Amino acid sequence: MERRNSTKNGGLSPTPQETTINLPVSSNRRASSASILFAQASFDTGLDVSRASQLSSQRNVLSTHVMDLGSGRPCSGIQCKAFKWDKSHSEWIQIGDTVTNAQGRIPLVHPGTSLSKGLYKLRFATKEYYARHQLKSLFPQVDVVIEVDDASEHCHVPVLLNHFGYSVYKGH
Repeated sequence: MERRNSTKNGGLSPTPQETTINLPVSSNRRASSASILFAQASFDTGLDVSRASQLSSQRNVLSTHVMDLGSGRPCSGIQCKAFKWDKSHSEWIQIGDTVTNAQGRIPLVHPGTSLSKGLYKLRFATKEYYARHQLKSLFPQVDVVIEVDDASEHCHVPVLLNHFGYSVYKGH
């Protein structure tokens, strides 16, 4: 484990915010930012990795995982509304209203609705989340629009947040 010099504790050992995690990485592959964040979230929250794997292996599911890049922790308690685009009426139809759990996850953002081919939108209420942490967010909400081509596959959409920005990507 790498030790960092810290003025808070005399430089003797890492503070909780400075904990270094050594990930096993093969010699021909480097750790991705996502794997490092997942490892940090697992370490910080005691996330049961086998349970997360079970949830991520389900089919016909749209799920999300939200991480706060400012704190390095999962975003628990963020409201996420899910919508499906209705071509015939040219409007978004709400299909879910859920909240991220302690690990920042929502294993199923559309309870009671089957995933089908088409456009979906996830709307994250970031203003309220950051207000609870005494921060003002530049983005009061984050809308992520995705296109599902194969509804038999699991579609996982991780979101990395900061009160000044965000990033999304296709997860596994």
